[in-house]
Amino acid sequence: MEYPDVYSIPVSRQQLLYRFLEPYEREILNRPRIVHAGRQSMCDWLILGEALLAPIQSSLSGVRLVYFVPHSWLHLMPLHALTVNGKAFIEQYAVAYAPSAMVLNRVLERKSAATEEEGTALVMGYTPNAEERNLFLGEAQAIANPLEVSLC
Repeated sequence: MEYPDVYSIPVSRQQLLYRFLEPYEREILNRPRIVHAGRQSMCDWLILGEALLAPIQSSLSGVRLVYFVPHSWLHLMPLHALTVNGKAFIEQYAVAYAPSAMVLNRVLERKSAATEEEGTALVMGYTPNAEERNLFLGEAQAIANPLEVSLC
């Protein structure tokens, strides 16, 4: 039986909240609908990847797909967007999320019981805001290109 690698990351709940989650909420979740000229987002929250994801890089040699099972406040954060060595994690690995380790285990058991057949990807980009539509579609296309699927 295989067991997961376990890492202890030295980021306290207070650091997570005040250094990373509050800036993410301020810059991304609660940003004004129209970005005013001259206002730049700092995106300091992206460097959380150096604390959370950089320590596991050595264990990911040869890995194509990484499953995230976020806990607590990390459910609020797009972990795949965090940067490691200056690049978004999603640029380096395919990423999937699971709500819990138990759910992930059940899905993986079902998959291994089924035939090992490659599936296709579904990539979507949507926003009701017409001003953001091109940005969302561009991000979706950037994800679809390496997967060699077309965007609908």
